[in-house]
Amino acid sequence: VGSDTPLVLGDSGRLAQLFTNLVGKAVKHTTRGHVSVRAEVLQRDNMLQVHVSDTGSGIPQETVGRLLEEGREEEEEKPKLGGSKGLGLSLVKSLVEAHGGSLKIESEQREGGAGATQV
Repeated sequence: VGSDTPLVLGDSGRLAQLFTNLVGKAVKHTTRGHVSVRAEVLQRDNMLQVHVSDTGSGIPQETVGRLLEEGREEEEEKPKLGGSKGLGLSLVKSLVEAHGGSLKIESEQREGGAGATQV
């Protein structure tokens, strides 16, 4: 993110938590390949759009909708062998929406995934 990127107004702790979660999930599920994060300013909407993509294990498309439902927890969201749970994708979506933004997840199993959020 460049120094000319405008400030995003909101709860800095929650914003950091949701971006840490999105990037953390990408890293956790990418054993080979890469994770990329990029940001762009959407001047027409006065929003910042952040893209997180990876070449990891991916999520079946039919599962993505369920993971975004409030209060829903799937196997992909559960901790592995004593790891911390972190935020589920439904909570990430709620935090983004609470900041007036949106969250979009695109993924194919064994093909990696991409998430874009606007705040």
